[in-house]
Amino acid sequence: MHVSTSNLRKKLTFIPFVMTNGMNLFPIFILSQLFIQDKRVAPFILPLVLFYCFKTTILFIVRIRKINSYQILLFSIWVGIAGSVTGFLSENNFILQLMTGILLGISSGLMTPAFTTVSLHQKFQTDHPVPSPNMIITIIYASVLLYTFFKIASISLTGTFVLLGINLALLYFVIQIYDTYVLQDETPYPSYSVYESILLFSLGFFTIFIIKSAKKLGFGEFLLPMLLLFSIISFFYLLYLTRVKPDRKFDRCSTILIIYKGMLTNFIFVFCTFFMLLYKGKNAFYLVYIIYLIAVLIGPMIIKILKQKIPLENDVLLLIGLSIGYVCLVFNLTFYLGVFITSLFAIFMNQDLTKFAYQLKGLPVDSRIMAKFRLNNIGSIIHQVLMMAVLFLVTYLSKTVTVSQIFTDYSMQRIDLNTILPFKITKCLMLLFFIGFFPVIKHFYTKQKNKF
Repeated sequence: MHVSTSNLRKKLTFIPFVMTNGMNLFPIFILSQLFIQDKRVAPFILPLVLFYCFKTTILFIVRIRKINSYQILLFSIWVGIAGSVTGFLSENNFILQLMTGILLGISSGLMTPAFTTVSLHQKFQTDHPVPSPNMIITIIYASVLLYTFFKIASISLTGTFVLLGINLALLYFVIQIYDTYVLQDETPYPSYSVYESILLFSLGFFTIFIIKSAKKLGFGEFLLPMLLLFSIISFFYLLYLTRVKPDRKFDRCSTILIIYKGMLTNFIFVFCTFFMLLYKGKNAFYLVYIIYLIAVLIGPMIIKILKQKIPLENDVLLLIGLSIGYVCLVFNLTFYLGVFITSLFAIFMNQDLTKFAYQLKGLPVDSRIMAKFRLNNIGSIIHQVLMMAVLFLVTYLSKTVTVSQIFTDYSMQRIDLNTILPFKITKCLMLLFFIGFFPVIKHFYTKQKNKF
């Protein structure tokens, strides 16, 4: 019986790949519908906002003490199942809706880094690695799951929580086959400052809370005070770093590049969806997420083919790919193609950064990917602040539309061509900003040439 169960789990390894990546998107699909269902009454945006807040910042709290990654993975699945249950029971119950957003945010924020770590342990720390999922079956499962989510959402929002809970339960069943590795690593766990961890959590949490709330509810007047407050707190945090000089394990170049990757992913998730919703409506909003998910699913296969068939160094191939993606994003006609290509090469870069982080000395092997994801999340927070600062400056100088008007249009999912010009300018400025980091990418790959 044990052998047959083990074989069944090996055949279902496509479920962890889809669900650990899907937990970044499925709760957004569900919770955004919750806000729309309740006619955009202000409090009902809080479950979605709290999901974003906890998803991005929970790793800053987890780092305070050493916890086994496999245990974190199991915990994240159970928290996700709990969030699905509260979501199912939350109809007409605002408190349960808030709990749903919090629980799903914690689950999403922990699941991907924990699963990535456990997967790498399975690859490098055991003689019996878990077989890779069949790509065709993976794509079919993801497609059916995504279609079912949207189909059920159009009939019953609570039904989507049932579907999410069932698939998380399947994930828990399959994931138990991954606990076969033995770590032989005596590297001491870093002594992270509790105060610094709480500061990073609080700064990230309230920054995202204010930005997301203002954007969803149309309160653009909160933007400038928030940017000033963020700048002041960040200034004092930098003073703290220069004075205390904590022992960082990632060098400056890799730190910048990991933060850059976090900013780039957030640009796709936040700016591209924001832009397309105002330009073409809510269907275009969801399409950006779907394109990104497709890139995640088929990206590893395409990247492998590109590396085998194109006789270029990794850094050259990456820079060419990002350049093509950025150019496509400039033009409306090729925007979706740009989203796909940029997502694809962001995954390309993330693969190499993950490989680099896992080989990093000075951190326990079980903590290296977690540290990388924390830097990634810092990049996500920085991008949101930078994007809003550029958008605020562009609207202020152009005097064609206010940030509050843009946020109101976004909140009401209303197409308004008057907002397109400042968004196009902001988009081009952000893309130039990303291009400005190309020398850092080149420098990083030059240092790591023999490892990739």
